[in-house]
Amino acid sequence: MQIEHKPLDVLKVATNNSRTHSAQQIEQVAASISEFGFTNPILIDENDEIIAGHGRKLAAASIGMQEVPCVVLPNLTSAQKRAYLIADNQLPLNAGWDLGLLKAEIEDLQALDFDIDVLGFDSSFLDNLFAGALPPEDPATNVPEPPEDPVTVEGDIWALGGHRVMCGDSTSVDAVTALCDGEKAHLLHADPPYGMGKQKDGVQNDNLYREKLDEFQTEWWRTFRLFLQDNASAYVWGNAPDLWRWWYCGGLADSEDLELRNEIVWDKKSVPGMAAEAGTQYPTATERCLFFQIGCQFLGNVNSDQYWDGWDVIREYLETEAKGAGLSPSLCRGITGVQMYSHWFTKSQWAMISEKYYALLQAACPGHFKKPYAELRAEYERIKGGYRNHFNGIQ
Repeated sequence: MQIEHKPLDVLKVATNNSRTHSAQQIEQVAASISEFGFTNPILIDENDEIIAGHGRKLAAASIGMQEVPCVVLPNLTSAQKRAYLIADNQLPLNAGWDLGLLKAEIEDLQALDFDIDVLGFDSSFLDNLFAGALPPEDPATNVPEPPEDPVTVEGDIWALGGHRVMCGDSTSVDAVTALCDGEKAHLLHADPPYGMGKQKDGVQNDNLYREKLDEFQTEWWRTFRLFLQDNASAYVWGNAPDLWRWWYCGGLADSEDLELRNEIVWDKKSVPGMAAEAGTQYPTATERCLFFQIGCQFLGNVNSDQYWDGWDVIREYLETEAKGAGLSPSLCRGITGVQMYSHWFTKSQWAMISEKYYALLQAACPGHFKKPYAELRAEYERIKGGYRNHFNGIQ
């Protein structure tokens, strides 16, 4: 490719250019050109029509440039030109930032008295970057937002409120791969067909019953399971008989190490026909949800055989102080009013003592429990993450 300098007034705007440029962005591009020079030539065809670089042309005009460097691409088909016009703008958006490294680089530039305004970031972004308040990049930014009156077809993925929403087949691995974009979820919330016979109303697969419904539920679950973390949780809604049959008879409970935690009941208060005089039953006015987790995730009190030795730095101190003070379970209960001796001082269902009860023991046992509670609590908070990592690692 060879660079040619072309007068601005001979460059033609592409009639099918869908990229827009705000006045603020043109100012930013102009500032960059003034600071660094025209480092990115405009791409044109043999007829001087712009293929890529409309914003650079506008920026150059705004600072009085008469001509700009261009690269002629003479051998592209009409379809290739139209496609490149889109790809040239979209492909850079698919990149991201290492926010920690970006912050360090910009701070170094500030230390060198460099004007960081030419970098193109707005002030709110920089404020949040320096404050460490920016969340990780949202994968939904790589998909379009729906138009005001959207009409969607299977395969469409839309960005809605920072989320990715897809019109697709929940049993298709290819579809869910596109939706998840390489990410794995920590939580699944599913409201699949209930087997209510509403397929004629547009609810796909709602005319499946009993074992056929179980097979469908298992099919979508197996698909989405590929995109769940191994310590994920799941909420699945449905009718109680179908949910329990799927869990106990349909194979869900035995498919892997799943822990059923709760059945959630949505009390809808009333349903049509509830007050009918001829009623001979109690109408169902609820919907049900199974809440279960993948693997062992119980992080509350555990028996001694599941005790994590990482707590010893705290528990052994408390145990030593309790023995030194001559505490017994009954004496401890008399001081604190609660029966927590074994939970605070032994490995069986160990739990961190609260500041209220620690202060009562300090007052009742002079010369013991001398360590400030704030120091003890800080140590607990420091090692608490290791407890969660321990459980995640054994699943």
